[in-house]
Amino acid sequence: MNLQQLYAQLKHEMDKLDFDRLWPGFQPLKFALYDDSTCFFNGKYIPKTDEFIANTAIKYQGEDIAIWYAMEEMPLPVFVSKIVHEMFHAFQNSEKWSSFPKEMEALSRYTYYSENLSLRLHENQLLLQLTAQFDVRLYQDLLACRKYRSVRFPYEYLYEVCVEDIEGSANFIEWMTLRQLSAQMADRWVHNMKTAMLNPASFFPVRISCYYSGALFIHAALSAGESAYAPVERPLGTSLVKNVRLKQISEDNPLIAEALKRYDEETEHIIESAVSLNDVVLCGPAKMIGVNLYDARYKDGYITSRYFVIYQEGDQQKTIYGNYIVRMADETTIECIYRWPQ
Repeated sequence: MNLQQLYAQLKHEMDKLDFDRLWPGFQPLKFALYDDSTCFFNGKYIPKTDEFIANTAIKYQGEDIAIWYAMEEMPLPVFVSKIVHEMFHAFQNSEKWSSFPKEMEALSRYTYYSENLSLRLHENQLLLQLTAQFDVRLYQDLLACRKYRSVRFPYEYLYEVCVEDIEGSANFIEWMTLRQLSAQMADRWVHNMKTAMLNPASFFPVRISCYYSGALFIHAALSAGESAYAPVERPLGTSLVKNVRLKQISEDNPLIAEALKRYDEETEHIIESAVSLNDVVLCGPAKMIGVNLYDARYKDGYITSRYFVIYQEGDQQKTIYGNYIVRMADETTIECIYRWPQ
């Protein structure tokens, strides 16, 4: 793929956007495209370094920029919406948003309670109804449900709303970008979102489900006249439920319980299969720096990571590319890394 040509095409489409309509104060930021060997940034090819990993926002030469691993073809409006999504993360970094979740901690600490996820499924149904047609009574029911979960499951709730605030807002931007560039593709985005939000399996891992619920919660809050763009306190999901009357709500969906059981069994199988092959690529101790958090799993001291693991030995930071199972000695120390055959 010709990165320079692709960059020009994306920039041409991006110039059609009214960024003020996406989010107040948000303006287009620089972005880079890269593949396995090259990187194109700010009108020229630059050396590809280990900074360029995954699709995200990074600090590059003192600037917050968006980066994208350009190996998958997609329609230009969709591609632009993905780049703008990552630009918004760069915007969050530059604006010093305080709601970034502690992702590595949550991997081991977040508990998948069937009741909590059943209530999240109920909330998703309310969010979809509110998206189709706003109703203040449904909105109050939504806030009451979230208030109940914030008391009943405080750690899980706070992690979820932080992900909703960071990733959900970026997904909201992605959605609004598509609405400006292609109504048809925006409608397809909504259709895919509805399918995912009503599927119990979509809560595993839970952070992925927060992309959509966060986007729709912002949409609902704006429809209700709330200051969703610049809340007094971040994350938005916490600031809006403080004064809502707490309702005693109890819902335990058997479909959620079954999906959770399957997820646990699948995670255990992934780990046991890799460990039994004993294809060790690193023996620690080494300091854990990061994994691919998008769909990482955790069980009994093991972490799964697709595409890469970043660690530190001595004063040197290293990245290994591929799919791996990481055995942790403690919260920050890698004991062993196994290759994960897929």
